[in-house]
Amino acid sequence: EANFNSNVIGVAHIGWLSRDPKANEKGRHDEYGRSVEDLTGVFSIEKFIQLWGNDTCGSVSVDWLPCI
Repeated sequence: EANFNSNVIGVAHIGWLSRDPKANEKGRHDEYGRSVEDLTGVFSIEKFIQLWGNDTCGSVSVDWLPCI
């Protein structure tokens, strides 16, 4: 589960990575999700990311606001 909230006037780089903390047989970490943004200008960013594994699902309620 991750939450982002950002206000940007100029250049921005927002990244997110979800990986297995245990290395595999090759010494690498399995990657489950990635999100990368390179931005220039005036932005307001909100992001909600939720991954579940091992059949552990919960309830999620997200209220989306319209762009004005």
